[in-house]
Amino acid sequence: MPKGRPNNKYKICDWCGQPFQLVASAQKRCEKCRIPARLELARRQSSAWYYNNPEKAKIRRQRAFEKHPGQYRETKRRYENRRRAQFRRIVIGFYTHGTYRCACCGEDEWDFLELDHINGGGRKENLRMFGRESSSPLYRWLARNEFPSGYQILCANCNRSKAKHAVCVHKRRVPAPYEKHLTLDSWLILQNPSAQEENRSFFGPQPS
Repeated sequence: MPKGRPNNKYKICDWCGQPFQLVASAQKRCEKCRIPARLELARRQSSAWYYNNPEKAKIRRQRAFEKHPGQYRETKRRYENRRRAQFRRIVIGFYTHGTYRCACCGEDEWDFLELDHINGGGRKENLRMFGRESSSPLYRWLARNEFPSGYQILCANCNRSKAKHAVCVHKRRVPAPYEKHLTLDSWLILQNPSAQEENRSFFGPQPS
């Protein structure tokens, strides 16, 4: 507050909309919003310059990258990781209707949830569309193409089981005979060919 008679005039801040006591007659913002408003104005001006001068902006970015290549690579890596996580959360939230759970077993651990192609062929589709087997670019593609059908969210266990057996083991009522848990006695039988003939009824038909 300047020296002399105190100023009792108030004004509405054009940034936060709250009343504040004037320090200068031309003051438009309160002390709390003054610096953030200036930074935001500088950011908008910078964005407008980059948009209106693409060739000059490209040369400036190239010079900055050549001067600090390691710093720019690290910044880009953090940005890509953040964007990838955002698209993954959006896609999983859409296909689970906001529950963020496995469509098969109901697992809700975030790190376990994966995108699954209902009709299979996920690797071939990723290779055809993105040139690699990773599903990371697929999350962005789904979000930008209005979430087409044919996808679901499964946990890692259900997804691997579905890829192996064409259906998750949670949905199989009776396991195959050769998938029984082996005990020590059954393992010893497997080591003896003659005993296998005598106990074939235990193991059932063997897969070809």
